[in-house]
Amino acid sequence: MSILEMLIKFLVDEIIMEKSRLKQYSGIRYPKEVKEKVVHAIVTGELLLVEAMEKYNVPIRATVVAWLKKYCREQEKLARMKKK
Repeated sequence: MSILEMLIKFLVDEIIMEKSRLKQYSGIRYPKEVKEKVVHAIVTGELLLVEAMEKYNVPIRATVVAWLKKYCREQEKLARMKKK
């Protein structure tokens, strides 16, 4: 098996494992307090995204990214309301 074939096999295996992890964790619900702590830690610079995921035991990056996007939308909405 060539190095390229081994690399391709490794990458395919990683993709399969990640899909399996996503299915395994897809139904997890987090308390509002956890979401707020994670977002606050990242926004204030206290923790990097990966560090917050580890500290608060959130295994899926997309989950935290979704919380951050929601936070940003809420902040933009508040800023628009203050301008009125």
